[in-house]
Amino acid sequence: MIEQGLVDEVNKLISLGFDWDNEAMTGHGYRELRPYLEGKVTLGEAIEEIKKDTRHYAKRQMTWWRRDARIHWIRKAKEAERLVDDWLKET
Repeated sequence: MIEQGLVDEVNKLISLGFDWDNEAMTGHGYRELRPYLEGKVTLGEAIEEIKKDTRHYAKRQMTWWRRDARIHWIRKAKEAERLVDDWLKET
């Protein structure tokens, strides 16, 4: 995200009048950059915070998905191929 220009993107949004309460500024990476842009932490610290928050978000997603009985977890490519073949035969 950083290599793709996240800092410049956030700075541009701020220059366009977006404030930190705007929904556009609440996405992953945006809010973690605020302390950096306010001079409170280094860019490295902000990046570590982005990584940590992203891992936590992914963990919450996995917890959510594991509880959904409609999801069929596929462990091997052959299993996926069989399921696709079966589905194609039904349609």
